[in-house]
Amino acid sequence: MDNNYDIHVVGAGPAGLSYSLAALRDGKSVLMSDVKERPWENIACSGLITLNGYKSIKSIFPEISKTIMNRYDRISLVNGINNLANPETWIDIKLKNSMVRIDRALFGRLMFEKAVSYSLSYSDMKESSHGSSYAGSNNPDFSGSDSDIDYDYVSGSGSGRFEFEVKRIQNIGDIKSKIVLGADGPISSIADIFGFKRMNNYVHTNYIDAICKDNSKEVRKTNIDNLEDRLLVIRDETLFKGFFAWVIPDGNGSIRNGSVGERKGLQIGMGALLGTDVKYPFNMLINRLSAVYGFDRLKIKNKMSALIPIRLRQERFKRVDGYEVMLIGDSAGHVKSITGGGVYYGFMIGYYMAHGDVDKVISLENELKMLSIARVGLFGMHGIGYDMFHSIMKRTKADCLLSMMETDSVKDTLLNIIHG
Repeated sequence: MDNNYDIHVVGAGPAGLSYSLAALRDGKSVLMSDVKERPWENIACSGLITLNGYKSIKSIFPEISKTIMNRYDRISLVNGINNLANPETWIDIKLKNSMVRIDRALFGRLMFEKAVSYSLSYSDMKESSHGSSYAGSNNPDFSGSDSDIDYDYVSGSGSGRFEFEVKRIQNIGDIKSKIVLGADGPISSIADIFGFKRMNNYVHTNYIDAICKDNSKEVRKTNIDNLEDRLLVIRDETLFKGFFAWVIPDGNGSIRNGSVGERKGLQIGMGALLGTDVKYPFNMLINRLSAVYGFDRLKIKNKMSALIPIRLRQERFKRVDGYEVMLIGDSAGHVKSITGGGVYYGFMIGYYMAHGDVDKVISLENELKMLSIARVGLFGMHGIGYDMFHSIMKRTKADCLLSMMETDSVKDTLLNIIHG
């Protein structure tokens, strides 16, 4: 394999791919390494981003429009799992900045194919043999997608060169460029190899994706129908320490490629600070939801778990023995600490970093720092304090906290909270 690359990117998520695509358009040669041959598969991610964030990504990568699953204009906040059966106690909020859910696997695949197009034509990708690395005849298997994809867009618009290898980077001898981008997740091998300070603040999350087959009037009349147009967020300090639980409907009575009225898709998940129990709280959540909503009828498709960093890594760039090393995405803690969302920040920071737009990177990182401050206040409330907060939110229908999302002014929102 050719060792002369302008950039070695480790990790094929939105952050690494966004950086790579921008570099390829500028004519750079990029080697990308990932531990998985099909890195878009089995991703522990809800795929939720704000509508404003979606539009920002679409302005750079229009193909994201192929991945939309649903849009949500409402969110309901539940104070304790025992109140799941009491919707009159919920805070029902109409969002100013709507949320959209994308098919995270399809999004990753489209970005990956776009990068591959800088070395291959579409016919090369479809006809070549299944292999572990490729920049010519050995290519990944793109079969087995859940939906048909229009490949007309697949054409490298710049003069860059892309190569991919399935490899776990374990030491400096595996690095093939003097410029290294670590986008390999919160437990980053690149951070360890080059001596970055470790992150210590994580949330451990569990998810399931499931389908409810809607073949009877009984199922159609269940309370699941009441959740199809909203996100459900449950805070229970005794179970979900330092985080929350959620229910995300795929919406409109269907999942991707499902007909309306035939099947309903849901994601159920929860998080808690690393080091606290997650198995028992997750089982409690599923049992309670089953009792209230008939979720026992759901057929589980996927079970996933993940670590989410909830604070920026102190070091995100350094020069070591002639190497310039940058960390982005989950490796750098480019994640909203309140919600755990990282698609938007990883993608945008990767794009701006590749173009050397330091001011934009700093601006986005400052937003993340402000969200960390807000997190301390939100999840630092306990007992009567949080009950009072929930009561005030219920009375005022306040959605100021929920507007603290990407492309909005986090600083202004926090000031509005502080000054009422």
